[in-house]
Amino acid sequence: MRTLHFLRLFLILLFQILSGNDIFFVSSKCLDDQKSLLLQLKDSLQYDSSLSTKLARWNDNTSECCNWDGVKCDLYGHVIALELDNELISSGVENSSALLSFEYLEKLNLAYNSSCNLHGAFPETIFRVQSLEMLDLSNNKMLSVRIPNFPKNGSLRTISLSNTKFSGLLPESISNLQNLSKLELSNCNISGPIPSTMENFTNLVYLGFSLNNFTGSIPYFQRSKKLTYLDVSYNSLTGLLSPAHFEGLSELVYMNLGNNLLNGILPAYIFELPSLQKLFLCSNEFVGQLNEFRNASFSLLKILDVSNNHLNGSIPKSIFGIERLKDLRPLIHGPIPNWIWEIGYGFPSQLNLSCNLLEYMKQPYNIPDNLTMLDLHSNRLKGDLPMPPSSSFYVDYSSNSFSNSIPLDIGDSLVNARVFSVGNNSLTGRIPESICNALFPQVLTFSQNALSGTIPMCLLENSATLGVLDLGNNRLKGVIPDSFPIGCALRSLHLNENTLQGKLPRSLVNCDFLEVLNVGNNKLFDSSPFMLKNSSRLRVLVLRSNGFYGNFQCHSWQNLQIIDIASNNFTGELIAECLWNWKGMMVGDDYIDSGINRIHFGYCQETVTLTIKGMEMKLVKIFRAYTSIDFSSNKFHGVIPDIVGNLSALYVLNLSHNALEGQIPKSIGKLKMLESLDLSWNKLSGEIPAELAYLTFLSYCLEKSHRVISFKHSLQIPLKETKAYVDYLLKIAETMTLSCRQLSLYQTQMMIGSSFFWLQDT
Repeated sequence: MRTLHFLRLFLILLFQILSGNDIFFVSSKCLDDQKSLLLQLKDSLQYDSSLSTKLARWNDNTSECCNWDGVKCDLYGHVIALELDNELISSGVENSSALLSFEYLEKLNLAYNSSCNLHGAFPETIFRVQSLEMLDLSNNKMLSVRIPNFPKNGSLRTISLSNTKFSGLLPESISNLQNLSKLELSNCNISGPIPSTMENFTNLVYLGFSLNNFTGSIPYFQRSKKLTYLDVSYNSLTGLLSPAHFEGLSELVYMNLGNNLLNGILPAYIFELPSLQKLFLCSNEFVGQLNEFRNASFSLLKILDVSNNHLNGSIPKSIFGIERLKDLRPLIHGPIPNWIWEIGYGFPSQLNLSCNLLEYMKQPYNIPDNLTMLDLHSNRLKGDLPMPPSSSFYVDYSSNSFSNSIPLDIGDSLVNARVFSVGNNSLTGRIPESICNALFPQVLTFSQNALSGTIPMCLLENSATLGVLDLGNNRLKGVIPDSFPIGCALRSLHLNENTLQGKLPRSLVNCDFLEVLNVGNNKLFDSSPFMLKNSSRLRVLVLRSNGFYGNFQCHSWQNLQIIDIASNNFTGELIAECLWNWKGMMVGDDYIDSGINRIHFGYCQETVTLTIKGMEMKLVKIFRAYTSIDFSSNKFHGVIPDIVGNLSALYVLNLSHNALEGQIPKSIGKLKMLESLDLSWNKLSGEIPAELAYLTFLSYCLEKSHRVISFKHSLQIPLKETKAYVDYLLKIAETMTLSCRQLSLYQTQMMIGSSFFWLQDT
């Protein structure tokens, strides 16, 4: 049909040329029958007209339907494309006869209508429309799609059905679509084998089959010479890989075979594909050793991931000959070979062997002096710390099993270092003062070791460039040196989990950029940290388990998102003005800046340990959306301010083990994000607010102990209404994870999960 149109157009143009007439083009004019079909389609669909940017503007009073948003016509006024993505369509597609009546339709796009839960069964006959070249139904999770058998010589070039509700198998007849260039079926819950007939595709460019339940082997794609993207990850594919699978795929740029059950030895040919830039083979059953491969210096590989397999042996030299390789995740066992230091004629500038299972450095080794980056973190390396190269800017030895003391003269090799990390090892002894020889340090981490002695004063004196200092989880003692200079650049200071004594340094007032201060679990004895009153950037403050005392002075910490002052001797009332100033706990997701939704400083990933419901939880990344207040185990008195309900982004609220009085504020019911609420062991009275039933994320604890909550006196429930109140409690139980809650009502005992309800006659 389309061939006849083009032939007719060609003859008209040829006649114009031969007759000597001027050639000119006019825009297509809407045909009445096409306009009528469009209006029928509009009427058959259910959509949100207040938010629609296309359908809502289709108007019978507008004559030129080819200019309607989302509509495209050919030169003769036939509708050839319908772009109705993001139109908030909820239903009507399955019964729309108009949709099937566009006999010239080449492109149909209904993607991204899931926000209004587009549902129903998509008509199979659309797949057989001879003129249709492009079909996009992606990201409609409630839309049921079943692919029928395809007729021979179908016109479809692009099929995108990812994130839909697929049923049935992928038919062998899909090979009838000889013009198919893009097939995107990721996350459709498809099962069964990948049709072997797909080996006949010659125009295929993009194939996305990830996140399904495909079984069997991977077809050979030798004939798909144009293929640039191949993703069959997260399935249950089995079998061996051979060179025949990918032979001749000279244009392949991206290949992901990860998270399957593929086995055998990896063929070297797979690393020799000339255009390949990203290769993921992780989480399979591959065995043996990676073999050397040819033309490594010409390889375009940037990312190579063969982790979580059963590979063994040494890393092949070929891999380190790939000049463009930025991310290598081989997960190799055994030693670091000594020849690795000779790569690039002995002059490598950067070396990243992180996140493997390397155990030791093969002797003898000689780390080149001109190596600027040496990253060995997250291995199993043991023994003494290697002396870093003298020209290094970045040295990361963290998360290994290095032991013994840090070399006293290690700082002589860190003069130019910006980052030096030895955290999470088994290091002992003192922190050498030679560390202070670094001229422009930005990140220094020594956490989670067994380091002892005192904090070198020079570490704090040289903090004019230092952004992150982490000495947490060691055995450091003595006082914190009061030597933070004017112009202190510290943004994150971790001194937690030591045995430090004395007071918080008053010179912290000089650290205007401070965002994270964690001195929890020490033996500090001091009053409220008044030196932080002007720290407007402060986001995380942890003082727990020390000897802080007196009235807690709240300040205008507008960015504060985590505060933990539990297990101290703070007194006084909870000041409403204090909570009102903490704007960082009052905002939702719209406040979070895209791309910077967690606290991080350059190369450093921020962590903090919180105690929630008696268990320690380590936040490896502190997300800006996460907020927490823990004032437990102090001596606060008075009432809980009603304004606490304004902290709309709060995840954790723990005010337990104090002397708080009065009623539980109803406003707590507004904390829709709340996941943990603990008000136990206080002197609260009155009724449990019914508003708490709306906290569907909540797992809370309101233990009855002494006069914490005396339900016997506060819940005056007539006997005839007892059943209704129990039903109310059961409603809460259905929507919440109940823990350590005891409620006094009547003389019958019942158990729901691990929570007990006592019913006591009033």
